Amino acid sequence: EIARGSNFFIVNGREITKVTGISDISWAARQLESKQLVVTLGDLGAVYVREGQLRLIPATVGIAGDLVDTTGAGDAWCGAFLGAYSLTGSLEQSVMAASIVSALKCRGWDFQKLLGLRFQTVEDLVDYVVRLKGGGQLTMRRYFGA
Repeated sequence: EIARGSNFFIVNGREITKVTGISDISWAARQLESKQLVVTLGDLGAVYVREGQLRLIPATVGIAGDLVDTTGAGDAWCGAFLGAYSLTGSLEQSVMAASIVSALKCRGWDFQKLLGLRFQTVEDLVDYVVRLKGGGQLTMRRYFGA
């Protein structure tokens, strides 16, 4: 009932199997009635259901730095999702932005990697992450110091 009455219903993979009683996450997501359903899948990313079809937004990988602390990553994901949705009204852009912010959060302890970040648009967030890539692809010359 809550899922049907909510504008968004966001659950993780484990939660959707508990809520529906269906062990297959894909099938469970298709069976749960919700205006807009999003299922977060940790390091795989997240799926949302549109017209009975699952749409995958892969997790953001390759961000500079090591994975340090995943505690609170789901909270960061949800906050970023709501912020992005209030700016864009786009489910897809909001899931993508949430995945980026969650990945950034995991690169430091607590929420230290997020505290100084400020973005006016989702595109600003994307630009920031692309800039983290730095000098681009490592060439053979750079790898061997030639």
